[in-house]
Amino acid sequence: MTKKKKIALECLWEEAKMYSALYYGTKDKYKKQKYISHFRSPIFDETNTKMFQREFMSLKAFNKESKITHEHCNGRTNCSKKLIHKIFKKEIKTFDEFVSFLKKYCYTIQILSEENVLVAQYLKKNSDKNFMEAYGNLGITLCNKEGKIIKEPDLPII
Repeated sequence: MTKKKKIALECLWEEAKMYSALYYGTKDKYKKQKYISHFRSPIFDETNTKMFQREFMSLKAFNKESKITHEHCNGRTNCSKKLIHKIFKKEIKTFDEFVSFLKKYCYTIQILSEENVLVAQYLKKNSDKNFMEAYGNLGITLCNKEGKIIKEPDLPII
């Protein structure tokens, strides 16, 4: 991790603690929604780097069938909610625990932009599902960087 990246993540850690206090300090549903909404963008900014990329990709991305994007598999909103909850419950108390959580759950994989849109639409309609279920139901096949299909990738789900 570079010095600049460490500083950026330390800033994100400080923000996460503040958002956790704000979120759990109000009963106003609209404010809660806004706190999550405001924190999800920094999650994207700081985890959309090589450090958080997993080796998996969709088969179509491997074959370069169209424009490729890095998808946050567990979603920025889900990661934000889970993070501020774990901080509030004192399950994440240190910077190192925070970074470990980010690496474990806020990772990205490469898929086509069109696949990313389909997954987002699917999950919006099926809020009880996760990205792996979406991939299965949408016919998105995952492979490694060599193109070998991976039936059960090691991708932790929130």
